[in-house]
Amino acid sequence: MVMSFILGLATAISWGTADFLAREASREVGAFRSLFFMQTFGLGLLSAVFLWVNPRALDAPRSAWDWAAVAGILSAAAVLALYRSFEVGTLAVVAPVSAGYPALTALFSMASGETVSAAHWVGIALVLAGVGLTVGAAKDAGAPAGASANPRAGVGWALAAALGFGVMFWLLGFRVVPELGGLMSVWTLRMVATMALGVVAWPARQSLRLPRGRILWMLVAIGALDVTAYVANNFGMEFRHVSIVAVLGSLYAAVTVLLAAIVLREKFNGKQWVGVALIFAGVVILSL
Repeated sequence: MVMSFILGLATAISWGTADFLAREASREVGAFRSLFFMQTFGLGLLSAVFLWVNPRALDAPRSAWDWAAVAGILSAAAVLALYRSFEVGTLAVVAPVSAGYPALTALFSMASGETVSAAHWVGIALVLAGVGLTVGAAKDAGAPAGASANPRAGVGWALAAALGFGVMFWLLGFRVVPELGGLMSVWTLRMVATMALGVVAWPARQSLRLPRGRILWMLVAIGALDVTAYVANNFGMEFRHVSIVAVLGSLYAAVTVLLAAIVLREKFNGKQWVGVALIFAGVVILSL
């Protein structure tokens, strides 16, 4: 349980930082282009790691590879929807919606036979409530520059992202990671997602021109952080606490908003500080 807790928090910090950077990249070069190069750089990083790491999985059953391919397509679709919500919506509104995916993952996990104690359910509830309150209350500050004045803009994309993530993480935890392992699962997701995006780019009339300058290096950093998050998440799932890891990973939304408050000096109101307190209370309970 302790390792699942640590890896879940590492997932949240990495994803939260990546999404904070992805917000700017998506508004500069578009959601599709940002996602494609983020995935490509992440795939390259993992491929380099494989030069001196020999991941298990080559003898895994065919079904595991099939489910991994499905999870890769879901991953690409969910992240594209997430980046699109960042591009057209207000971060404080769309982030809590997308971060609601653990509820769906937990339901599938329970249906798959995973046992979660009453205390951990309390922790899960506190974390989810805290995430929603922390980032949801930020809408009172108004839309940031470059975002739509409509507070509901991007919510549909965020809902689609939450749905995709919820199903995808359940597949990872119960159908993919136990057979392929943490590293190979991430590599397969990245390979499938990158190929799928490359195939649909032309019919979707999306540019795959390599960005330049700071946006290029920003996408490299996003790719590295995203891969780090997935590896931490998948290794956490190897300890068979899928719902716990999924909920802790959903803290990425609060991390993103905290970075916005620190770097962009967005104000925190009283409701948000209550949300932070709920999050830490839930995290302490989950760690016990």
